[in-house]
Amino acid sequence: MKFPRFAVIALLSLAALPAYAQDFIAGIPRNETLIIQGTPQQNADWFNVWAPGGGGAANLNGLQQLTTDTLWFINPEGGPDAWQNALAMEPPAYNADFTQMTVKLRKGIYWSDGVEFTSDDVVYTVQTQIDHPGMSWSAPFTVNVASIENPDPQTVVFHLKKPNSRFHTLFTVRWNAAWIMPKHVFEKAGDPLAFKNNPPVSLGAYVLQSYDKGGNWTIWKLRDDWQRSSIGMAAKEPPQVKYVVYRAAGNPEARVIEQRNHNLDVINDMAPEGMFAMMRDSKSVASWLKGFPFAHPDPTLPSVLFNTKKAPYDNKDVRWALALMIDIRAVALGSYRGPPILRPLPHRRPARRRTIIMHRCRTGSPISSSIPAAARSSLMIPTSPPRSPQWSAASGATRFRPIRNSCSAPSASAGGNRMSRPRPNCCRKPVSRRMASNG
Repeated sequence: MKFPRFAVIALLSLAALPAYAQDFIAGIPRNETLIIQGTPQQNADWFNVWAPGGGGAANLNGLQQLTTDTLWFINPEGGPDAWQNALAMEPPAYNADFTQMTVKLRKGIYWSDGVEFTSDDVVYTVQTQIDHPGMSWSAPFTVNVASIENPDPQTVVFHLKKPNSRFHTLFTVRWNAAWIMPKHVFEKAGDPLAFKNNPPVSLGAYVLQSYDKGGNWTIWKLRDDWQRSSIGMAAKEPPQVKYVVYRAAGNPEARVIEQRNHNLDVINDMAPEGMFAMMRDSKSVASWLKGFPFAHPDPTLPSVLFNTKKAPYDNKDVRWALALMIDIRAVALGSYRGPPILRPLPHRRPARRRTIIMHRCRTGSPISSSIPAAARSSLMIPTSPPRSPQWSAASGATRFRPIRNSCSAPSASAGGNRMSRPRPNCCRKPVSRRMASNG
C-alpha cells in the first residue's frame, strides 16, 4: 500500500530492527509500526483541523495525513498517475463559462464510525466555513461560491460568483487542501470554531488509538474497515503498517541517534551535517534521491515572481534583464546551500554608459543588458564594481537560506530596497554580453 500523503518524507529506515527497539512503545509490535518525526503539540487535546484554535498543530501529529480526505490528490512524482481521484470518482466537470463545477463522488466510502460519506458532507463543509469566518477555508469559499447544491448523494454542484477554471484546486492536495468535514459530528457540536473534535472521526485509513497529554506523541491504528476509505479502494494489497506513531524526536542531532537506534523511521527535517553523516555511515537508511539534496523536492522551494502590474516589472525588457541575471538553479537550491564566500574585488573602470554588469557569483560569467535608462535607475543596480569592499563572509559556515545572486547587498533598514547597496562579489573579470530584448 502506498502513502501518497507523506509528500515530504526525507528518510525511511529499511533494515531489520534490533531487539532493543521492539519495546520502544509498549504493547505495539515494532515490526508493524511506522514511527514518524512529529513536533510537540501545544494543545494535545485539539483535533479540529478546520479551525486554527486551541493552540494545537493538528497537521503535525498525523491527523491531516492519516484521517482526512478530500476530492483529489496530485502525485508530486508526476507522470501518468499525477492526477488521483480520491473522494471524487472522476475529474471535475465545468460548464462552458466556468461558473459551475459538478463533482461525482465515490460510492462505498464510510467514516470510521460507520456513517456513509455522501454529498451532504461536502455541502456542509463549504456552507459551514462560509457561515463561520475564521475557519481554515472560509475566505476562499466565501470569495468563490455563490451557492452549492447536491441533487443526489453522489453529486455536488458548485455555483461560482465569477468564472474560475481552477476552483477545483481548493479540493486538490499537493500539500494541503480543503478537507471534508463529518456533518453528522459537527452539526451536533455547537460552535465549529470551538469544537475540539476529540476523538476525531476518520475518513482515512487510520483512527486515533492514544496520545500523550503533554503533546509528545500520537498513535494511530489501521481501521478494521480500512478498505472503505479512498486509500483502501486504491490499495492492491493489505497494508503492512498497522500502527503509525508521530513523536517529538528532539533536535537534529537526537534524530540521527534515534534513527540509528531504529526508534525513528521517517525524518522530516534534518540539518545538513546530520544528513551527510547518516548517508555516509548508516546502512539502514534510504533517501528519496541517491545524491544531494537527498530529500524529496519541496513544492514550496524558493522562486522568483514579478508583479507585472507594477513598474518597472511591467516592462518586458526589465523582466528579461532580471531573468537572465538570476541563476535560477541557485534560487531553487537556496534552501540547501550556504551563502557564497565574498572576497574583495579590485577597482575596475566603469562599464559603458548603457550597459549593466550583472555578476553571477560562483559562475564567474556575468551577463550584461541594454535596457532603458529609466528602468536601469529604478532597479538601482550599480554600473561598476565597488571601489573597496569591506565585508567578507566567515569561511566554513553553512546555513540554510536562499542565496542572493545579484551584485548588491540588502539595505540596512528592514523592508528597504534590497538592491540599494553594492556588495563585493567573487566573480571573475566581467565580460559584457548583450541581451536580445525581443519579448
